[in-house]
Amino acid sequence: IDQGLGRASSVGSGQWRLAKIASRAENYAEAERLCLSSLAIHERTENHKKQGTELSRLGNICFKAGDLERSNQYFQRAIALHTRLDNQRGLSFTYYYLARNASEGGDSDEATRLYEKSLAIDGALGDLEGARTLHTRLATLAEKQKDWARQAHHLQKAVELAVELEDKKTEARLRSHLGTNAKSSGDYDLAKQHYTHALELDTARNYKKGISMRNYYLGKLAKLRHHDDEAMACFERSLHIDLALDDRKGAATMHALVGQQAVRLRDLAKARDHYQASLALREAIGAKELVANTRYKLACLDFLEGKKEAARATWEQVLTEATEQSWSDLALKVLSKQVFLPDELPANLSERIEALGAEVDTPLGEVGVAVVRAGIEARQDADLERLDRHLDALRKAVATLREPPAIEESEAAALWWAAQAFDRAGDTVQARALATEVRDVVRGRGWPYSADLEAFLNRPQSTT
Repeated sequence: IDQGLGRASSVGSGQWRLAKIASRAENYAEAERLCLSSLAIHERTENHKKQGTELSRLGNICFKAGDLERSNQYFQRAIALHTRLDNQRGLSFTYYYLARNASEGGDSDEATRLYEKSLAIDGALGDLEGARTLHTRLATLAEKQKDWARQAHHLQKAVELAVELEDKKTEARLRSHLGTNAKSSGDYDLAKQHYTHALELDTARNYKKGISMRNYYLGKLAKLRHHDDEAMACFERSLHIDLALDDRKGAATMHALVGQQAVRLRDLAKARDHYQASLALREAIGAKELVANTRYKLACLDFLEGKKEAARATWEQVLTEATEQSWSDLALKVLSKQVFLPDELPANLSERIEALGAEVDTPLGEVGVAVVRAGIEARQDADLERLDRHLDALRKAVATLREPPAIEESEAAALWWAAQAFDRAGDTVQARALATEVRDVVRGRGWPYSADLEAFLNRPQSTT
């Protein structure tokens, strides 16, 4: 009998090896069939542990196949089995998988509940590594829900567990997440403390890629606070490391960020050099959308330097490619630039932007459409009643641009167009407030619309 059971177990293991091969080939139906065959063998031999393992494998195969309903059914069978056997470890793993499924299905509340059940079990078992992973998952869910306080709580718990486990690499990564959490909450000083602590941990380990990433985050924070020289120094340190590591993708990103920062510092020649370097790397690695995006930015430099025809030609080329490839974000950016060109607006520009905005399912898309619409209305002798219908959307767009509160130069341009739209609609108080804010942001930066902005603010104010 023992030999027969052993042969059956061996057959079950062989079925799983074949199932793995099928799953890797994305032949999920065959993988499921093989696992069901293995499960049947373990049921006949009453090997409860392996039954639980096979049920979890079946749940994960169905998850990979995109069938959450059947995946959940297998995991629920595993829950029933582990509960009957009082297998706490098996219960923890299965609750984890069910939570992942709930998150994938968009039910964040159910995912949170299930992760917390798994966390309670791991805590009782003294599984520090499992608890750390679960706190990290719960932090990710809280971030999706923009519950910064709950995210910070779980990240801090995960950090404490990483310290206890003496896992410096994970501790640095989690402290960096705490920095981003503090930045999202508006506490920039605390964000810098966390990023700096993470940098110190990676420096002590001489973990070059980690050092590059922490400098990237510190640079983004400094840029947000308009500490432009500090941001440039951080980005250049990150770029230097990525080049030394021959990380072409990372170096391409950092060249682009150094270029953006050079624009803010009005060093357009330096900006062009770095954009060109970024373009060359992105072409070499075949990142087509990023190549098009970098060409768009180079055209923006042409525009800032007064080369409007060159800018127009490149934007049109990029727009054609973005439209063909369904790169809606990029197409929306390029179309919005048409508002800034000094000649007649293209036909159906507003309708094209509206259509793209519907495809860009992000706050940026919504804001971009509202603000570009404002620019179009500000450029034309618009029907005031028609503009009135857009004011609510414009107010929402302006409110969205306040989070985070720092306003990039592109957003300053958007607010400038919004100010003109409010002015045309008769809301001169809001128009002047927006224009004043724009001036405060771009003062000393050589902003291309400064003369028009100053003329707007220096107009005699109505006393009626």
